[in-house]
Amino acid sequence: IAVAICVSRCFRRGASRLAVAALLVGTFLATPHAFVYDMPMMTAALALYIEARLESDPVFDLSELMILVLAFMFPVAMMMNTLYLPVSSVPLALLFGLILWRGQPRDVPRLPAQPGVCDLR
Repeated sequence: IAVAICVSRCFRRGASRLAVAALLVGTFLATPHAFVYDMPMMTAALALYIEARLESDPVFDLSELMILVLAFMFPVAMMMNTLYLPVSSVPLALLFGLILWRGQPRDVPRLPAQPGVCDLR
């Protein structure tokens, strides 16, 4: 339910690349049925995120690069049968959070300062 709410909030702002990437990644977070043949959807989500990110700012943070590398290694994590933990959901959750974080509007309107209330100038 939380993933569906987050994806719907992304699409309320418009059908952007990040909204579609959130839908693709959110699909695998909401349903725990991702296999190797679902990787074209994950690759499309990564490509949409990178394309939208390069349009806004061409410099990636180290944390973004780490999350993208983990997401690219997602098929390898899915094939690990020796661990009995849901390891493959960690890169998906991180990528989903990164997409949601980047999809937030940056220029939030601020309230005008009222004279005498808390004027630090």
